Amino acid sequence: MRSLLLLVLVAGTACGVGPGCNSTRANDFDGDGTVDEQDCEPEDDSIHTGAVEDCQDGIDNDCDGYLDTEDTECFDLDGDGYGDAVDCDPLDPDIHPSALEVCDDGVDNDCDGLADGDDPDCTVGDDDDDTGDDDDDDAGDDDTGDDDT
Repeated sequence: MRSLLLLVLVAGTACGVGPGCNSTRANDFDGDGTVDEQDCEPEDDSIHTGAVEDCQDGIDNDCDGYLDTEDTECFDLDGDGYGDAVDCDPLDPDIHPSALEVCDDGVDNDCDGLADGDDPDCTVGDDDDDTGDDDDDDAGDDDTGDDDT
């Protein structure tokens, strides 16, 4: 009986890639998409190369060798609460992904890739001009000879 149990245990751990084996499970224990040999924490699916760094937990979530305070993803030079890696202007606290767009400063304040005239956040409403070059600003009806308001 003891030999049979030992045989079953050895057969279970010897299963690698091939028929009858779950090759994904055998090479990626936590199922995070990183094979165990390259995974810095093969028992935890939230800790692996390419993971988003949590700057408050004291863990090297992205496996880059740096903990929170030393990790460049957690640097916040301008103190706006956005790590410099995701902040579109890490030196200006008024320019970050959650900032309100200021529609007359020529700057992409909310980091959406669109500044002022091109940003839908700056569109106030329809001014009844339906031509292709209308910017739907709040200057009023810019149609000439049109009585629509």
